[in-house]
Amino acid sequence: KIVVVKCENCFSEGDALRHIDQMRVLKSDFVLISGDVISNISLQNVLTLHKQRRKADKMNIMTVVLKNAAPRHRTRSCFDRSVVVLDGKTNQLLVYDNDQDEHSTHVEVSLIAEHPTLEFRHDLLDTHIYDL
Repeated sequence: KIVVVKCENCFSEGDALRHIDQMRVLKSDFVLISGDVISNISLQNVLTLHKQRRKADKMNIMTVVLKNAAPRHRTRSCFDRSVVVLDGKTNQLLVYDNDQDEHSTHVEVSLIAEHPTLEFRHDLLDTHIYDL
C-alpha cells in the first residue's frame, strides 16, 4: 500500500520525518523519497537489504541509498563538498558531512577506536531515498 503524505512546511528529510512521527501513522518500515527525485532504482532490493540489516542488528534503523558519482559528475552540484565516512567492514554510515563552508571533516577519536577500518568517501551522492 502506498500512502503519499504532503507537508507544506517541510524543507528537509528531517522535517518530513518529524511531521510523519507527529501524525502517528507509522506501523512498520517505510520508504522516504524526496519529492523531486527521479529514479529507476529497484525499491524491492532496497527493502530486502534493509530487512536483512535490521534482522542482523536491531539498532539499524535506516538504510540510506547512495550513488557512485565522482566529485565532478554532471549530477553533482559544483558546491557539493559532501564526505561520507563508512565502517569498512559493515558499510555502516558513521559520518555524513555536507557543510558547504568547511573544507575539512571532523571525526571523533572514539569513532576511530570503535571502528578500526574507516572509508572516507567523496564519490558518493545522496539520492534522497531512505528506508526506515
